[in-house]
Amino acid sequence: MAKQRRDHSDPTKPQSKKSVARRPPVAPPRPAEIVDEAAIRRRAAFQEAVALYDRGMQAFQQREYRRAAELLSAVLEQHPEELDLRERARLYLKICERQASPVESTPRTLQERIYAATLALNAGAPHQALPHLRAALEADPQNDHALYMLAVVHTLRSDPAAALIHLQQSIALNPENRARARQDPDLDALRLHPDARALLDTPAGPDRRRFPRSRPAH
Repeated sequence: MAKQRRDHSDPTKPQSKKSVARRPPVAPPRPAEIVDEAAIRRRAAFQEAVALYDRGMQAFQQREYRRAAELLSAVLEQHPEELDLRERARLYLKICERQASPVESTPRTLQERIYAATLALNAGAPHQALPHLRAALEADPQNDHALYMLAVVHTLRSDPAAALIHLQQSIALNPENRARARQDPDLDALRLHPDARALLDTPAGPDRRRFPRSRPAH
Protein backbone atom coordinates (compact mmCIF):
# COMPACT_ATOMS: atom_id res chain seq x y z
CA MET A 1 0.00 0.00 0.00
CA ALA A 2 1.46 3.35 -1.08
CA LYS A 3 2.37 5.66 1.69
CA GLN A 4 0.87 9.08 1.74
CA ARG A 5 3.33 11.90 1.43
CA ARG A 6 3.36 14.02 4.50
CA ASP A 7 3.60 17.77 4.42
CA HIS A 8 6.57 18.56 6.67
CA SER A 9 6.22 22.33 6.25
CA ASP A 10 5.97 24.32 9.37
CA PRO A 11 2.53 25.92 9.53
CA THR A 12 3.92 28.64 11.76
CA LYS A 13 6.27 29.86 9.03
CA PRO A 14 4.92 32.13 6.27
CA GLN A 15 4.61 30.38 2.97
CA SER A 16 6.75 31.73 0.17
CA LYS A 17 4.82 33.23 -2.70
CA LYS A 18 5.57 32.35 -6.27
CA SER A 19 7.16 35.20 -8.14
CA VAL A 20 4.83 36.70 -10.73
CA ALA A 21 6.31 38.53 -13.68
CA ARG A 22 4.98 42.03 -13.77
CA ARG A 23 4.82 44.25 -16.80
CA PRO A 24 6.73 47.49 -16.50
CA PRO A 25 4.42 50.46 -16.00
CA VAL A 26 3.53 52.35 -19.15
CA ALA A 27 4.95 55.80 -19.03
CA PRO A 28 2.35 58.55 -19.52
CA PRO A 29 2.70 60.52 -22.74
CA ARG A 30 5.02 63.44 -22.54
CA PRO A 31 3.48 66.92 -22.89
CA ALA A 32 5.21 67.35 -26.25
CA GLU A 33 3.53 64.18 -27.56
CA ILE A 34 0.12 65.44 -26.45
CA VAL A 35 0.73 68.76 -28.17
CA ASP A 36 1.89 67.00 -31.35
CA GLU A 37 -1.23 64.84 -31.45
CA ALA A 38 -3.45 67.87 -30.97
CA ALA A 39 -1.60 69.71 -33.71
CA ILE A 40 -1.99 66.76 -36.07
CA ARG A 41 -5.73 66.61 -35.43
CA ARG A 42 -6.03 70.36 -35.85
CA ARG A 43 -4.17 70.34 -39.17
CA ALA A 44 -6.22 67.40 -40.44
CA ALA A 45 -9.44 69.27 -39.63
CA PHE A 46 -8.09 72.39 -41.34
CA GLN A 47 -7.17 70.45 -44.47
CA GLU A 48 -10.61 68.83 -44.53
CA ALA A 49 -12.26 72.25 -44.28
CA VAL A 50 -10.05 73.64 -47.05
CA ALA A 51 -10.88 70.70 -49.34
CA LEU A 52 -14.59 71.20 -48.72
CA TYR A 53 -14.31 74.93 -49.39
CA ASP A 54 -12.33 74.32 -52.60
CA ARG A 55 -15.01 71.96 -53.87
CA GLY A 56 -17.59 74.63 -53.18
CA MET A 57 -15.51 77.22 -55.06
CA GLN A 58 -15.11 74.86 -58.02
CA ALA A 59 -18.88 74.49 -58.19
CA PHE A 60 -19.21 78.28 -57.86
CA GLN A 61 -16.81 78.88 -60.75
CA GLN A 62 -18.82 76.46 -62.86
CA ARG A 63 -21.96 78.42 -61.91
CA GLU A 64 -23.45 75.42 -60.11
CA TYR A 65 -24.77 77.67 -57.41
CA ARG A 66 -27.03 75.17 -55.67
CA ARG A 67 -24.19 72.65 -55.29
CA ALA A 68 -21.81 75.40 -54.22
CA ALA A 69 -24.28 76.57 -51.58
CA GLU A 70 -24.54 73.03 -50.18
CA LEU A 71 -20.76 72.68 -49.86
CA LEU A 72 -20.25 76.14 -48.39
CA SER A 73 -23.06 75.55 -45.93
CA ALA A 74 -21.28 72.34 -44.89
CA VAL A 75 -18.16 74.38 -44.11
CA LEU A 76 -20.21 76.56 -41.76
CA GLU A 77 -21.87 73.59 -40.08
CA GLN A 78 -18.91 71.21 -39.76
CA HIS A 79 -15.98 73.55 -39.06
CA PRO A 80 -16.96 76.21 -36.53
CA GLU A 81 -13.32 76.65 -35.48
CA GLU A 82 -12.17 77.92 -38.91
CA LEU A 83 -13.21 81.54 -38.43
CA ASP A 84 -11.47 82.99 -41.48
CA LEU A 85 -12.74 80.20 -43.70
CA ARG A 86 -16.28 80.61 -42.41
CA GLU A 87 -16.14 84.32 -43.22
CA ARG A 88 -15.26 83.51 -46.84
CA ALA A 89 -17.87 80.79 -47.03
CA ARG A 90 -20.57 83.18 -45.84
CA LEU A 91 -19.58 85.73 -48.47
CA TYR A 92 -19.79 83.29 -51.37
CA LEU A 93 -22.88 81.62 -49.96
CA LYS A 94 -24.58 84.98 -50.06
CA ILE A 95 -23.50 85.39 -53.67
CA CYS A 96 -24.92 81.96 -54.50
CA GLU A 97 -28.25 82.94 -53.02
CA ARG A 98 -28.37 86.32 -54.75
CA GLN A 99 -26.48 85.67 -57.98
CA ALA A 100 -29.49 86.30 -60.19
CA SER A 101 -30.46 89.48 -58.34
CA PRO A 102 -28.90 92.87 -59.10
CA VAL A 103 -27.25 94.88 -56.38
CA GLU A 104 -30.11 96.74 -54.75
CA SER A 105 -28.26 99.91 -53.84
CA THR A 106 -24.85 101.54 -53.92
CA PRO A 107 -22.42 99.40 -51.91
CA ARG A 108 -21.52 101.01 -48.60
CA THR A 109 -19.81 98.41 -46.42
CA LEU A 110 -16.58 96.57 -47.11
CA GLN A 111 -18.37 93.29 -47.78
CA GLU A 112 -20.90 94.96 -50.08
CA ARG A 113 -18.08 96.48 -52.14
CA ILE A 114 -16.25 93.19 -52.48
CA TYR A 115 -19.55 91.53 -53.35
CA ALA A 116 -20.25 94.13 -56.04
CA ALA A 117 -16.73 93.69 -57.45
CA THR A 118 -17.24 89.93 -57.54
CA LEU A 119 -20.48 90.34 -59.49
CA ALA A 120 -18.76 92.67 -61.95
CA LEU A 121 -15.97 90.16 -62.56
CA ASN A 122 -18.51 87.36 -62.98
CA ALA A 123 -20.19 89.50 -65.62
CA GLY A 124 -16.88 89.96 -67.46
CA ALA A 125 -16.64 93.64 -66.56
CA PRO A 126 -13.35 94.17 -64.67
CA HIS A 127 -13.56 97.94 -65.28
CA GLN A 128 -16.73 97.99 -63.15
CA ALA A 129 -15.02 96.02 -60.37
CA LEU A 130 -12.16 98.51 -60.14
CA PRO A 131 -13.93 101.35 -58.27
CA HIS A 132 -15.53 98.93 -55.82
CA LEU A 133 -12.15 97.41 -54.95
CA ARG A 134 -10.50 100.81 -54.58
CA ALA A 135 -13.26 101.85 -52.20
CA ALA A 136 -12.81 98.59 -50.28
CA LEU A 137 -9.10 99.32 -49.83
CA GLU A 138 -9.86 102.82 -48.62
CA ALA A 139 -11.91 101.20 -45.87
CA ASP A 140 -9.36 98.45 -45.18
CA PRO A 141 -5.90 98.96 -46.76
CA GLN A 142 -4.74 95.59 -45.36
CA ASN A 143 -7.47 93.54 -47.02
CA ASP A 144 -5.50 90.95 -48.99
CA HIS A 145 -8.69 89.68 -50.67
CA ALA A 146 -9.32 93.07 -52.30
CA LEU A 147 -5.63 93.36 -53.23
CA TYR A 148 -5.66 89.95 -54.85
CA MET A 149 -8.79 90.81 -56.82
CA LEU A 150 -7.16 94.05 -57.94
CA ALA A 151 -4.24 92.02 -59.28
CA VAL A 152 -6.75 90.01 -61.31
CA VAL A 153 -8.54 93.13 -62.54
CA HIS A 154 -5.30 94.77 -63.73
CA THR A 155 -4.22 91.53 -65.39
CA LEU A 156 -7.48 91.37 -67.31
CA ARG A 157 -7.02 95.04 -68.24
CA SER A 158 -3.50 94.28 -69.60
CA ASP A 159 -1.71 96.29 -66.91
CA PRO A 160 0.90 93.84 -65.54
CA ALA A 161 2.85 96.50 -63.61
CA ALA A 162 -0.16 97.44 -61.46
CA ALA A 163 -1.17 93.78 -61.19
CA LEU A 164 2.26 92.81 -59.85
CA ILE A 165 2.20 95.55 -57.21
CA HIS A 166 -1.16 94.42 -55.85
CA LEU A 167 -0.32 90.74 -56.06
CA GLN A 168 2.92 91.28 -54.14
CA GLN A 169 1.05 93.22 -51.44
CA SER A 170 -1.59 90.51 -51.23
CA ILE A 171 1.00 87.76 -50.80
CA ALA A 172 2.88 89.79 -48.20
CA LEU A 173 -0.31 89.99 -46.12
CA ASN A 174 -1.32 86.38 -46.75
CA PRO A 175 1.37 84.00 -48.12
CA GLU A 176 -1.31 81.48 -49.06
CA ASN A 177 -2.23 83.77 -51.98
CA ARG A 178 1.00 82.71 -53.68
CA ALA A 179 -0.28 79.15 -54.14
CA ARG A 180 -3.64 80.48 -55.34
CA ALA A 181 -1.98 82.77 -57.89
CA ARG A 182 0.05 79.90 -59.30
CA GLN A 183 -3.14 78.18 -60.47
CA ASP A 184 -5.60 81.01 -61.08
CA PRO A 185 -6.50 81.00 -64.81
CA ASP A 186 -7.24 84.73 -64.66
CA LEU A 187 -3.55 85.29 -63.93
CA ASP A 188 -2.23 83.20 -66.85
CA ALA A 189 -1.03 86.29 -68.71
CA LEU A 190 0.63 87.74 -65.62
CA ARG A 191 2.56 84.53 -64.91
CA LEU A 192 4.41 85.02 -68.20
CA HIS A 193 6.02 88.16 -66.78
CA PRO A 194 9.56 87.53 -65.41
CA ASP A 195 8.87 89.46 -62.21
CA ALA A 196 5.73 87.42 -61.61
CA ARG A 197 7.64 84.18 -62.02
CA ALA A 198 10.21 85.36 -59.50
CA LEU A 199 7.45 86.32 -57.06
CA LEU A 200 5.52 83.07 -57.39
CA ASP A 201 8.61 80.83 -57.31
CA THR A 202 9.69 82.23 -53.95
CA PRO A 203 9.32 79.58 -51.21
CA ALA A 204 6.30 80.07 -49.00
CA GLY A 205 6.85 81.63 -45.59
CA PRO A 206 5.62 80.27 -42.23
CA ASP A 207 2.05 79.02 -42.08
CA ARG A 208 -0.01 81.89 -40.66
CA ARG A 209 -3.14 79.73 -40.55
CA ARG A 210 -5.01 82.10 -42.78
CA PHE A 211 -6.99 80.83 -45.66
CA PRO A 212 -6.35 82.03 -49.24
CA ARG A 213 -8.72 84.65 -50.56
CA SER A 214 -10.35 82.85 -53.45
CA ARG A 215 -12.01 84.79 -56.24
CA PRO A 216 -14.50 83.14 -58.57
CA ALA A 217 -13.78 83.09 -62.26
CA HIS A 218 -15.93 85.42 -64.30
